[in-house]
Amino acid sequence: MARERFNPTIAAAMQEAIEASGGSVRTRRDYAVLANLFIAWLDEARAGVKTWADVTVKILQGYLRHCQETLRLSHDQTRKRLYIVKATSRYLGDTYGLPDVARTVRMKREQVNPLAQREAEARKALSASDLLAFLEHLARNRPQFYPIACLQGLCGLRAMEAANLREQDVDFSSGTVTVTETPYHKPKNRPSFRTIPVGPRVLAVLREWIASLKVRRADGCLFATERRNAPWSASGYSQAMRQELLACWRETRIETLRHFQPHWLRATFVSLCRAKRADHRLLQAYIGHAPSDVLGRHYEVIDVALLRAEIVPISEGIWHKVGTAKKSSAIE
Repeated sequence: MARERFNPTIAAAMQEAIEASGGSVRTRRDYAVLANLFIAWLDEARAGVKTWADVTVKILQGYLRHCQETLRLSHDQTRKRLYIVKATSRYLGDTYGLPDVARTVRMKREQVNPLAQREAEARKALSASDLLAFLEHLARNRPQFYPIACLQGLCGLRAMEAANLREQDVDFSSGTVTVTETPYHKPKNRPSFRTIPVGPRVLAVLREWIASLKVRRADGCLFATERRNAPWSASGYSQAMRQELLACWRETRIETLRHFQPHWLRATFVSLCRAKRADHRLLQAYIGHAPSDVLGRHYEVIDVALLRAEIVPISEGIWHKVGTAKKSSAIE
C-alpha cells in the first residue's frame, strides 16, 4: 500500500492533485479534461508509462513538442495543457517528496515583433461606437447575452463574473453590484471580491432582465444556458458569444468584430476609461486588480463613493457616443 501511495498511477496522481487544487467544481472539471488529454497521449505515444515514477523530463518534453509541433496549438492552449502536468508534478513533490520532474520543462518565449505585438494588443479594445453596435445587436437578437455584455463592456467585469451574477448580488437601492463567490464561480483573487457602483443605465438593463424572467433559479443566478437552464461554463459562454460577434460582423461589416474575443470586452472598458484619463489606481480597484505598490496595498482606502465619482460617469458617457445607443432610451 505504501508503495502504491508514493508511486501512484498517472491518472490517480493527477486526480489527487486536481482535488487538492482548491478550485471550483467547474475548474476541477476543466483540469480533468486537460489531464485526460495528457493521459491519452501517453497511452498512444508511451504505452509503457503507467505510474508517475515512469514519467521523465524527456517524456514531458515530448508532450510539449506534440502540442506545439504536431497539434500546432496556440501558445495559450499549450500553456494550459502543460499547466496541469506541472501542477501535478509540483504537488507530488511538495506532498510526498517525489522528484518534481516537470520543474525544468518550460515553454520557449514567443519571439514577437514589438510593432506587430502593439497592433495585436490594440485589437483587444473596441471603440465606443463599435461596442455600442455590438450591444445593440445583442439587444435585438440575443437579449439573454445583452446584460452580461453590458457588465463586461460597461463595468469591466470578467466574463465569468458577469455570467454568474446572482439577483442577490445586485443592490438597486445603492446602485451597486457585488462580485463574490457563488456555487459556480470563485473570484480570481482577493481584490476580485468587490462591490462596485454601476450607472443607472446598466442598472436599468439588469432590472429589465430580472423582470423578464419567467422562472427564477433557487440559487439566484440571473443567466443560464437555454438548453439545460444550467449556469454558463467559461468555454460554453465564450463559444456562444463568439458566434454573436461573428453574426454582428456579418450584419454590420465592422471589421474589428471579426476576430474579437468575448473576454476582450473587459479590455475595451479599461481602454475607454483610460482614454478619459480615469485614475489608474481607482480603475484597478474597480475591475478587481491587485494594487501594484505599497501605498495601494497597505494604506489607501478606496470606497464606493470614490469609485462612483470617478468611474461611473465614464461608463455612462459611453452610451452617448455616436448619438446615444437606441436601446438606452428604451429602458429609461
